[in-house]
This record gives sequence, structure tokens and C-alpha cells, in this order.
Amino acid sequence: MSKIVVFAGSPRTDGNSNAMVDSFVKAAEVKGHKVKRFDIPKMNIGGCQGCGGCYSKGRPCMIEDDFNGIVPDILAADGFIFSMPVYWFSVPSQMKALIDRFYSFLAGGKGTEVANKKYALIATCGAPDVSVAEGIRSVLEGCASLMKWKLVGETVVPGLSGKEDVLKTDGCEKAAALAGLF
Repeated sequence: MSKIVVFAGSPRTDGNSNAMVDSFVKAAEVKGHKVKRFDIPKMNIGGCQGCGGCYSKGRPCMIEDDFNGIVPDILAADGFIFSMPVYWFSVPSQMKALIDRFYSFLAGGKGTEVANKKYALIATCGAPDVSVAEGIRSVLEGCASLMKWKLVGETVVPGLSGKEDVLKTDGCEKAAALAGLF
């Protein structure tokens, strides 16, 4: 049994990415994993300001927003799911703000507390070719390298332009299968 934190990054609550996240969460819970889901676009998480004050005042970040509140779950997790649609060949801005704030662990001397965790990617894109997801992969691979995380799997489903297009594919089943990798 693992503790898994899911970062759902689609601004559309009824979109394809969230349908895949729902499938993952259900499968993970059936396997006995403890899952905590954060819908990042609904949260108040601003971008890193580069102030260097990480952990200097007893909290991970000097910015007073929702990031500091999710840090205990990040630290307690065995692994993460990053889920998002591809936005203009990269990470949606709401998710990018979250990912940038992971810098606070390294700058604040807490890198070992978030090291050696597993992560997986669930992504969707409107384009017919999965290569447009390279921008997302690049950002997560860079973060994972610094944080010493291990990629255990990914599910990227291309060609999804309508809200329920993922239901016409095996994307939800593939997302659910990721639960077995934790």
C-alpha cells in the first residue's frame, strides 16, 4: 500500500484528463493505496518569486498561498501522479506554478525528504501525435532528476478535442493500470 498524491492539472473539471484521473484514483483505492487528490487549477498557487526564503521562516515558501498547505502530503507521499492536458506544447500555467514551487525543497535543504519517490504522468492532447507532449515530459524529467524521483509509467492520449473523447479510447484503462506501478 502506497500513499499517492495526485496533482490534477486540467482547468476543465469535466475534461478528458480528469476522466483519466478519476479512473486512476478508483483503481488505486481498490488496490489499497491511500490517494490524496489536489485539483491545482482550483487552488491558489502562485509562481515562484525566486526570493530564496524557502524554509527560512518555518514554512516551505514565503508566499502565503495553498502550496504550503499541501506540503505535508507531498512529504508523506510515496509517489505522485501528474495529470494535465498539453497546453500550447507544454504544461498548463497552473501546473507549472506548482512544479516551480518544488524548488523550495531543494533551496530549503529538504531535498532528501522528497527524494526517492515514484511518479507517473497522465496527459492528453488535442493533436494527433503524442510528440506534442515532449514539453510536459521535459519539465517533469528535469524536476525528477533534481528531486531524484523515478518515473514508473505514463499514459499520453492524443487526438482528444471534445470533452468526452477519451471515453472512445483505452486512455482511462491505461490510467487505471498505472495504479499497479505504485
